[in-house]
Amino acid sequence: SFEERPTTGEVTLERWSSSTLKNRDMPQLRRRIGLVFQDFRLLRDRSAYENVAFVLRATGCEKGGLHRRVVRALAAVGLSGRSDAKPDELSGGEQQRVGIARAIVNDPVAVLADEPTGNLDEVTKREIFALLKKIAQGGTAVLLATHDLEAVRQSRARTLVVAGGRVVEDRAAGASGTLDLPAVPTPPRSADPIPLPVGRARL
Repeated sequence: SFEERPTTGEVTLERWSSSTLKNRDMPQLRRRIGLVFQDFRLLRDRSAYENVAFVLRATGCEKGGLHRRVVRALAAVGLSGRSDAKPDELSGGEQQRVGIARAIVNDPVAVLADEPTGNLDEVTKREIFALLKKIAQGGTAVLLATHDLEAVRQSRARTLVVAGGRVVEDRAAGASGTLDLPAVPTPPRSADPIPLPVGRARL
């Protein structure tokens, strides 16, 4: 979401560029990006419906269209019957589905998912990956950061392997063969830690 600018090159999203984007344009840009977090980041005292509606209210959505959009987003993630439930009444998978509904309710051009299955069991993890893949197939770009190599293999999506702050492999969607994350050396005590490798997949 352009909180960090590239040290070299350029990142573009629709009409915005990292090299020319002005701070005053940042709120408008961020409305076009949906975020999904590992720890869900739901408002604990509000229902699933209210958690999703909060995004629309914060961006000035007209009241008349808010209800329809929230209901549509919850239906898209399979939670039509759980709209009144608060986070503590939902399973981890259901909470992440609310998080995904919140990410897509504004019809973003891209969804950024940061370790979205890190706190989930294997069955639920596959369900969330399938849901994100379905969203991507609907035309929304999904960029996912994960250390789950097996999930990346199964997705057969375009995959970027990042190590030490650099892209060390760029594999096309559907490519076969092994995909191994490179070993990261232990940094000297006097040096800053080297970032762990992260696989990034567009589902």
